[in-house]
Amino acid sequence: MLSKLILFLIFAPGAVSEAQEDWQYLIQTDPEQAIVGLSELPELEQDAELLFLLGSAHNNLWQYERAAGRLERAVELEPGYLPAWVQLGRTYRSLGRINDAHQAFTEVIEREPDHYEATVFLADLSLQLSRLEEAGSLYDRLIQEDEGNSRYHQKRAEVYQAKDSLAQAVESYETAHMLNPSGLSIMYELARLYYEIGEVGKAFEIIDLAVDTYDESPRLWREHGRILYAIGKRKQAAHSYKQAIDLGHDHAATWRNKGMAYLFSDQLEPGLHALDTSLSMDDEDPQTAFYLAMALFDMERYEAARAHFEHALDLQYDHLLLETQTQMAVLFTDLNLMDSAISMYRRSIDMWPDEHELVFHLARVYDEYYDDKSVPLSYYQDFLDLETGLTQMESYAEQRIRMLRREIHMQEGRADDS
Repeated sequence: MLSKLILFLIFAPGAVSEAQEDWQYLIQTDPEQAIVGLSELPELEQDAELLFLLGSAHNNLWQYERAAGRLERAVELEPGYLPAWVQLGRTYRSLGRINDAHQAFTEVIEREPDHYEATVFLADLSLQLSRLEEAGSLYDRLIQEDEGNSRYHQKRAEVYQAKDSLAQAVESYETAHMLNPSGLSIMYELARLYYEIGEVGKAFEIIDLAVDTYDESPRLWREHGRILYAIGKRKQAAHSYKQAIDLGHDHAATWRNKGMAYLFSDQLEPGLHALDTSLSMDDEDPQTAFYLAMALFDMERYEAARAHFEHALDLQYDHLLLETQTQMAVLFTDLNLMDSAISMYRRSIDMWPDEHELVFHLARVYDEYYDDKSVPLSYYQDFLDLETGLTQMESYAEQRIRMLRREIHMQEGRADDS
């Protein structure tokens, strides 16, 4: 049953233009009744203003497809009707039709360049679509109009970040932080940027303030742990990762980072538990497999360590491959599997010929565990010929070459005597 207000709005002379405020009120308070009333109007399909009102009512009920249809008809009837374009842009955005939303707000700006709401939406959509020059220009306009708005400085920083202009991004985030000192996302991103450009001290100041302000944010505690780890406070980093996990960031990477923090603060048992938990959540993470192997190796659980090193190798993670193979060679040495250790060192030298210290380590294995001293002598000399600049290793190699030559000379003398 139609309300008296709707009946009045339908049948009152000049209802559309004179009664729009009443329609707007009804759309806000009872959009379903507004839809019923507007749909009764015979002139609806030929009146852009009525179609705009009907589209607005559908929007208020999250009926975005229906709203879009009505609003598209409105701008088709009256291309210069800006409220309908704005509402259509908002509707497209709600539907995830980002390119269409961008076009709708562009239509507004082309007709009214200083339209504030359209400028805000268009700037955000341009950033979302990676139209960075356009987004930057629009945010600059908004900053000129409202210099004290921290959000515009923050979004400007995001544009700089996307363009990899990190110094300018930091400057914009700093301005945003000055204007909004307690902004969570501002502090989080500023800390991450400081960390990325090597300003770890500043990063810690910001993230420490952030966790004091928002002590129930798991992502802040996770970042807090990462920065503490970077500045060498590994035990405190482990605590921060624990906080992140307890607050809901129960992810494999967070458990792995917690385990690494324990491991590098010489807390092997809790480190082993955290890394084992991480691997149970994601057994395809080569970093977890590697550091779990390292923990087991340090605890002299060699066979278990070997299994996890081999798993890490199978996962073929380039950034850890050399270190994994090197640690495997050391493990084989401790297990007295000398042929395997030598094979791993030779394989590594073939893969990374510029990692000259591998030649030194291979020479030492031959030196310490094989009777034929001509082989380590040859490798020590090869290492010195590389002129690595690794002074301690070079000094040791020179010393061993002198001693090995004496040993070989004595062996040859004894052979002649016999």
